[in-house]
Amino acid sequence: MFVWATAYPCYGFLRWRIRGGKMPAERSHLMRFSIIVETAVAFIVLCAPALAFGLTDTDYHYLATQNVAKDSAVMRALSPKEQAMLHAIITDSATEHDPAARAKNVADTLELYREHQRWEQEHPGQLWDQPRR
Repeated sequence: MFVWATAYPCYGFLRWRIRGGKMPAERSHLMRFSIIVETAVAFIVLCAPALAFGLTDTDYHYLATQNVAKDSAVMRALSPKEQAMLHAIITDSATEHDPAARAKNVADTLELYREHQRWEQEHPGQLWDQPRR
């Protein structure tokens, strides 16, 4: 019972309640804090699958209509952050009814990523968005 009480403060609370004793104030605050933390962790774990990372099949289909292959050099070298940015540009509601503006934004973004990748190849060990050492 000691191990459970130290690992999980709520079990320690149950032990005191069963014995009819009164919980010390420090343990009461610790128990409240642990319940809040456990609730936050459970919320994050349950909601994490709902988050979308990277590009979806719809994004790849749109890129194919713009003559950008899924296995092109620029697409293979995209970081997760760049993929999320490209996804946001493709699904931007401001350009939903203006396909020409959306195509221009996507083309400009891909060209920017090509420039970044070119710079990284010319400057090994450095990143384009990091200050020089």
